[in-house]
Amino acid sequence: MEKYLQHQQELHHVFIDFKKAFDRVWHEALWSTMRKYNINSNLISVVKNLYNTATSAVFCNNNIGDWFRTTVGVRQGCLLSPTLFNIFLERIMTDALEDHRGTVSIGGRPITNLRFADDIDGLAGNECELASLVEQLDKASSNFGMEISAEKTKIMANSKEPSKKEIKVNGQILERVTKFKYLGSIIPTKDQSPKYYPE
Repeated sequence: MEKYLQHQQELHHVFIDFKKAFDRVWHEALWSTMRKYNINSNLISVVKNLYNTATSAVFCNNNIGDWFRTTVGVRQGCLLSPTLFNIFLERIMTDALEDHRGTVSIGGRPITNLRFADDIDGLAGNECELASLVEQLDKASSNFGMEISAEKTKIMANSKEPSKKEIKVNGQILERVTKFKYLGSIIPTKDQSPKYYPE
C-alpha cells in the first residue's frame, strides 16, 4: 500500500464488516468446507460431536425457555473458534473470487484482499473493479448465511480523479472515508504513509 501511495497509483479499498460474524457460521457448510480442504476426517468428527451436543435456550424475564440444538455459530471463548471461522471464511472468499480478475499486484503477484480473522480489506485498481468485488463478496456471503453490514462497511479511494460511483450493499450506499484504522494502522488516502497505533 505504501508503494501505491508513494507512486500515486490508483488503489481502492472496501473494509468489510460482517453482522455477528462468529455467530453466523453455518455448521453444515463448515463441515463440508473442512472435507473440501481435506482436513482429517477424524478431526472433523471430533469437532462435529462437540457442536452436535451443544444446546441453547432463550433467557427472558428471568425465565429460561426450552432448550434446542444450535446449527449456526462457533463457541464463544473457545480456542478453536477463530480457526473454524477462518476455514469458513476461506470458503466464502474462494467462491467470491473465483471469477474475479483483480488488477492490484505486489511484486507481480495479484492481491485481491488482506485478511485477519473477520477484518477484511478488499483491494481493487479502479471503482468498477471495486464494485464487482463488493457484489461478489456480498453474493458469496449470502450463500453461506453471512451478511455484510452496510452501515459498518466502508470504502476508500487513493485516486487522482474524484470518486463518483455509488457502491451499494443491500440497496444501501456504502460510506466513503478518507482514512481507516485497520489492524492498528491508520490507512490514509494520500500524502501520508500508513501509521501504526498499538492497541
